[in-house]
Amino acid sequence: MTDPLGGLALLRRTGSVAEYSNQFMNLAYRDTELSEKQQVQLFVMGLREPLKTDVALRSPKTLDKVIMCVYEQRLEL
Repeated sequence: MTDPLGGLALLRRTGSVAEYSNQFMNLAYRDTELSEKQQVQLFVMGLREPLKTDVALRSPKTLDKVIMCVYEQRLEL
């Protein structure tokens, strides 16, 4: 895929959290124009329910924090 932003917008978690995080990071690092807020929004958008809502309710401000929230939420399930 040549358009990292398009890839991020279409990316959805279909496998493990680790696989999704790795795919997301690979695309996100190719587009240096994205703000941290945009990265967070795109990452959360690609999650499945109920994890998506649980993470969104925590309002993480950085990509690192959103990924940490995902792992914390999965441990609580």
